[in-house]
Amino acid sequence: MGRKATPASLKALRGNPGNRPINTNEPQPELLCSVPEPPENLGEIARREWERLAWELISLKLLTALDTTMLEVYCESYEQYR
Repeated sequence: MGRKATPASLKALRGNPGNRPINTNEPQPELLCSVPEPPENLGEIARREWERLAWELISLKLLTALDTTMLEVYCESYEQYR
């Protein structure tokens, strides 16, 4: 089994001291370029947090379609906390 392979993006940031080949066929989810509509079930506080955080993540090129469910869960939790 061994350790899991380090993602190619992390190898690029950290360097590749072992000089092992970098996987160029690694799947890359598409980045979102605009804030998706918040889910209907979010309350007012959660919707504001969705807008705030989604813009930040998009500007850092970190938000993909795969992340929207976790963003929704975070926003709901944030609203409960508030």
